[in-house]
Amino acid sequence: MSYVKPGAHGFDSFAFCVIAAVGLFMNVAKALGAPNIVTILLDDVGYSDMTCYGGIYASTPVLDRLANEGLRFTDFYSSMALCSPTRSSIQTGRLPIRNGFYSNAHFGRNAVASQFVDGGLPATENTIAELLAAAGYRTALIGKSHLGFQPKYWPDQLGFQETLGSPGCHFVRPNLPETPGIPVIRNASMIGRYYEGEWAINRTSGESNITRMFADAAVDFVTRSARFADPFYLYFTPDGTHAPAYASKQFLGKSPRGIYGDSMTEVDFSIGRVLDALDEAGIRNNTLV
Repeated sequence: MSYVKPGAHGFDSFAFCVIAAVGLFMNVAKALGAPNIVTILLDDVGYSDMTCYGGIYASTPVLDRLANEGLRFTDFYSSMALCSPTRSSIQTGRLPIRNGFYSNAHFGRNAVASQFVDGGLPATENTIAELLAAAGYRTALIGKSHLGFQPKYWPDQLGFQETLGSPGCHFVRPNLPETPGIPVIRNASMIGRYYEGEWAINRTSGESNITRMFADAAVDFVTRSARFADPFYLYFTPDGTHAPAYASKQFLGKSPRGIYGDSMTEVDFSIGRVLDALDEAGIRNNTLV
């Protein structure tokens, strides 16, 4: 398993690392056949927020395990310090200025997919999910997509056969007609909104079960997919660490860093559940993380 830590925005380093990652994947693929792939992306996580990078305010034993068993980069850059452009580059292997998400957050607004912007990852772009699905992979996105708010940009249009999550962030103020809660989607259907029903987020305490529900779905996908001969690609993107941070009740108050640390601790625990599912299915040695 290998773990890559995105940091601040960059240009040449990102392009180089994409090329290096493709080369690494091709070499491993030749050795293992068609390996399963799990990609994990966390919102707003800083360099020292994990103990394997010197952090002391949150417990991250699972991420530390990935760092110890795989690769730990000390100088690695995402393509832009914003959600949507970073995700567009991860899915396409192309810099934002080439794939359509390139303006900053103060001009044009197309760099941040929201319900106020009719924009998203252009349909002309090829995504990793589309390429892997065409190669026989089972594909799923669990968590935040953020590649376009309108249905034409939802994960089911980008190569993902299964989805549980949202096309946007959860920071929009709820209960106002002009800014309703962001939709939660399952595959190609809207099943709820953030801050409502089972997708509630308590703005006072930070309590929410969303991270746990995302982890449940990720574990279920791994367990089901392991029963088939086809390999799978899981894109796991829980966003509990994005402001306003949230965590389920059992993790609240567990970190000296407050709700953000609590959320980081739960996300780490949830990633551990996914790794345990790989172990229990007997496919850990044929899976890249």
